[in-house]
Amino acid sequence: MLLVALLLYVEARRYRFYDVYRQRIRQFERHYFSRLFSETQSENEPWLGALAVEPRHPTFHIGIGTALRRRLKRNYIFMFAYCCSAGC
Repeated sequence: MLLVALLLYVEARRYRFYDVYRQRIRQFERHYFSRLFSETQSENEPWLGALAVEPRHPTFHIGIGTALRRRLKRNYIFMFAYCCSAGC
């Protein structure tokens, strides 16, 4: 059971990195590089300034608790249920 909990934590950390890059790719796709990060137009469109800064300084958009809950709900709940039923 302890091993499954450790794997859940590692998976949640990996999932947070996945979420950062998924969000970044969505921004690229949604605005299609919009004039190649033009600094002169970032005053008019605040998302463009954020898009220019984000690749240099990535931030997590979800917390570790949310990542743990999502991974537990989607994958690890079955492992914990099996361990509890088997008497691990």
